[in-house]
Order: sequence, then C-alpha cells, then structure tokens
Amino acid sequence: FWRVGCPHCRATMPHLKDLYERHKNDGLVVVLVTPDWNMAATQSYLDQNGYSDFINLWDDPSKGDDQVTAKYKVWTVPHTLLIDRHGVIRYTGYPNKLLDSNIVPWL
Repeated sequence: FWRVGCPHCRATMPHLKDLYERHKNDGLVVVLVTPDWNMAATQSYLDQNGYSDFINLWDDPSKGDDQVTAKYKVWTVPHTLLIDRHGVIRYTGYPNKLLDSNIVPWL
C-alpha cells in the first residue's frame, strides 16, 4: 500500500524492487495498492522509475469502507503484506523491514 505523494513510500520502492528481482523466478509477485486520487501521476512515476514489473491496483478513495485498504485495515502508508500462495498473511508492516528470510519459506 503506497501513495505517489508519500516520500516514505517512494523511498521504499527500491527495496521492493530488489526483493522482486531476487525472488521473481521463485514466484514472488509485487502488487501495489494505491489509494490515491491521481492515477495518472502514479502511473507516470512507476513508468519513469522502472517499476513496470509491479502490478498496480488503484484503490478508489471515494469507495469508503469498500476500499481494499479498509478491508485489510491499512490506515497508514507505506505498508506491506506478504501473502502466501494459500492467501495466508505471513508478514505485515513497513516495507523495508520485509527481508529475504520472511519471503523464502513461503515461495
């Protein structure tokens, strides 16, 4: 979960890209959930900074409690969830604290 206007969110993106590059051949997929009004600015940022391998989902802020952020109880960004192949959440927290050791057992 991130927003393009959030400096901490942008600062964590290289870490996520590094994790993705190391584990993509083992099945790691990065899905960005963007609860932001400006999808064009978000897409432009992703394209300009080489994050085209990430799947980006726009979480429309006008939907209120129907937002993905509300369903996962994510109230601040950046926030990362590691979800295994069976849909079980194995990590929740700050993106830069997600380590290879958190990921490898679930690939």
